[in-house]
Amino acid sequence: MSEKYPIEEYNIREAKGDGYYKIMVVNTALAEYRYKKDFPWSLIVEVDIKDQTQLYKLPTESEGIILNFFEDTITEIIKGKCSCQYVGRITDNGHRTFYYHIDNPKVVHEALQKFISSGLNSHEFEYNILKDEDWVTSKIFFD
Repeated sequence: MSEKYPIEEYNIREAKGDGYYKIMVVNTALAEYRYKKDFPWSLIVEVDIKDQTQLYKLPTESEGIILNFFEDTITEIIKGKCSCQYVGRITDNGHRTFYYHIDNPKVVHEALQKFISSGLNSHEFEYNILKDEDWVTSKIFFD
């Protein structure tokens, strides 16, 4: 792999408090990433967890498998349309949110709209694409 496309390395971070639990999966290969300007758009995809535990509203084991497959599908759609970096995901309070940085928002928007229209998605989801040359939206992963 090149410096621009480093081998993905993952670390799990957890935050827990009274009635609160957040799990982050972080692509640590991007912690000191030098090519941020090549991926100036932030893509944030949020999905509701359908089958969740009562405590902390995290996914059940079977729901986790479905969400992982859903995330892989979304990632493949994005990678099939543009250059991107997968930053990580956050699971908490009944939601799972995926973070990417991309180079072409138009084609990703079109591809995600096509996926939504297909009816093949296991979960309804929302997404936002924001101009973010300094990766401010992903800062939480590396602090």
